[in-house]
Amino acid sequence: MELVIDAASPLIGGTIGDIEVKGQGTFITVALRRADGEVIIHPSRATYLALGDSIILMGHQGDMPNFAQQDAMKKEMRYRGARLR
Repeated sequence: MELVIDAASPLIGGTIGDIEVKGQGTFITVALRRADGEVIIHPSRATYLALGDSIILMGHQGDMPNFAQQDAMKKEMRYRGARLR
């Protein structure tokens, strides 16, 4: 799952560690794609999040949409570059 941090996201300025705590261990952060296109594989828990960043998560599909909905983040799922709806 890929979660895009949009302008309404409460996670702007937060860290990867903040996301992992809110997720209560139901997923792991695999990568972070910065708005400028830089990709960080296995980002540190201390890595800060900014507008336009995308967090790439892996976990149980049933748990992740609940997390996204709770934090009012835009959910975008991709499979080999194609959007899934």
